[in-house]
Amino acid sequence: MSESSFNAIGDLFFTSSCSKWDIYELYRAVRAVYKDYIKSKGRYLPPLLGDFRAALQKMSNPRAEELALSLERFVDGALNTFSKPTNIDTGNSLICYSLSGLRDQMKPIGTFITLDHLLGRVMRNYKAGKIIFVYVDEFALLFQDEDTGKFFSNLWRRIRKYNGYCTGATQNCEEVLASESGRAMLSNTDFVVMLNQSPSNAQQLSELYKITENQRTYFTNTQPGHGLMKIGGAMIPFISTVPTDTKLYRLLSTNPREGKWN
Repeated sequence: MSESSFNAIGDLFFTSSCSKWDIYELYRAVRAVYKDYIKSKGRYLPPLLGDFRAALQKMSNPRAEELALSLERFVDGALNTFSKPTNIDTGNSLICYSLSGLRDQMKPIGTFITLDHLLGRVMRNYKAGKIIFVYVDEFALLFQDEDTGKFFSNLWRRIRKYNGYCTGATQNCEEVLASESGRAMLSNTDFVVMLNQSPSNAQQLSELYKITENQRTYFTNTQPGHGLMKIGGAMIPFISTVPTDTKLYRLLSTNPREGKWN
């Protein structure tokens, strides 16, 4: 786990903000629980959150005992989602992570763990000479929390260096633009597809990308399939509609009013 995500998850798991001395204690516990696993070169099962708590309890240190006690609700309590072994093969070529079912209190932790796992998978694939594609639906939700937004924008920036390609989709870019890290992420993105936007969103995107008044008409109050592409410094209007009486349209459409979801 990277240091930034380790520190952030430490703050999320524990009731009070972690000091640098707390981080040292947590690192010691991590090294203790992973020692045998690393020596086995993956033959042993990876340690769980309960093993991590047990390592803190063995330190015979008052602060370590307090940290271990803070983990109780995440190990044995109602928030024990991440204290169990996974029931999927994380080495699969295609994996879908859904955070929608998590309780609100668990969403920041779940998001950090998922994004950190993704970044680790990207780096492992890079060393193996493999390319990885990451698709994030409704990524604006990640910017509802400042820390998860910063972590995602960091992943977005770093993934390109490791033969990774990240694609984000959202219907609410206003939430992303309201975040400093989200705005910086979008401003440094070379390929952007802008479909129909509300006037307020269109205004903010126009300011960010220096879009002219005439260009803005291509993605404001337009029909489905009409929009404007930003490719590097070029702005390209497009029309990409699919006839509604085709099988392709039926496969692609997500319009609930068309009745196929009944």
